[in-house]
Amino acid sequence: MVQRLPSLYQKHIGSALNNQIWLVTHSDVFLRSAFNDSDMQLFHMAVASKQANTNQISSISKESEFDRTCIDLIGDIANYRPGQPVLVVEGQQQFDILVLQRLFAQELRGVNVLEAGGKDQVRQRHAALREAAAQDGSRKTILSITDSDAGPSTDESNGQYQWPAYHIENYLLEPKYIALAIDSLQARRPGTTTLRYVQGALRRSKDEAASDLGQRDFFRRMKSRLNRHIGKIGAPDQNLSVESIQVHLEHCRNALNSDLAEIAGEERLNRELEEQNAATAKLQARDDVPSTLPGRAVLTKVAGEVMPKGDYITLRNAILNEMARDGFQPPEMKAVLARCLAHG
Repeated sequence: MVQRLPSLYQKHIGSALNNQIWLVTHSDVFLRSAFNDSDMQLFHMAVASKQANTNQISSISKESEFDRTCIDLIGDIANYRPGQPVLVVEGQQQFDILVLQRLFAQELRGVNVLEAGGKDQVRQRHAALREAAAQDGSRKTILSITDSDAGPSTDESNGQYQWPAYHIENYLLEPKYIALAIDSLQARRPGTTTLRYVQGALRRSKDEAASDLGQRDFFRRMKSRLNRHIGKIGAPDQNLSVESIQVHLEHCRNALNSDLAEIAGEERLNRELEEQNAATAKLQARDDVPSTLPGRAVLTKVAGEVMPKGDYITLRNAILNEMARDGFQPPEMKAVLARCLAHG
């Protein structure tokens, strides 16, 4: 019913009585109905500015490829700020956005913050928005920030930035705020949970995460070396005949056997295991949690030790709440965000 209200008003109050109608709403259903109606125009009214000659009203056009793309990504038209910078971040459950909005609310005021899944999806969304802006012939500020968990570094000249940490959760691994979160969740006086207790849990969790990461990286490198031969099967120039396929498979088998013989050699395995164990030990020897470790995994292990039933999400959200309450902004995040928002 709400979906048809704009056209109902336009037909019976506007056209029938020769009126111009201005409707003010935050309803996404209402706004989408108006956005898709060729007889209506949609505007966004921004918060009043102290600067002179600042227009509070901006048009949102269904003819604009950029506006349509942004609205599809944001989901809720009422949250779209036309003409303002667009920042794309990783995430699937709004947590990365929540961290930014809670800790950097003032800095991100007026910025369209979107989430796009993993790192590859962020890059794809970034490219799609640039293409949409080019189709409109308009100059837009399009930015993105990803975690530095894997893959090549980003091109800041193109508006693509990275947090210098494996996960955004790395920035929640602050003993002070973990302790405050534990006390808050257990209805205890702040300061009851000691920093020494939290630091011990962090160290044990960090050591376990370093061991897990070392094992995962070791086998990932081994699989990558073997998979490069499998990836050659079905090359575009390969003839689709039994003889051709058999020859190709024989080449792959020989290459795999050669690599397997080399990888499985006792001397090589001992050397690579020693190198991996040394790298793991170096991480474990540190008192802090290195940014190269997966913060989400570390915090999950901390929750398993300090929380009833190992409730990671509740602990994670409580830490963020304590940081926001205290006005704490992780310095590395602040520096990257400052560079990012100054881009343009």
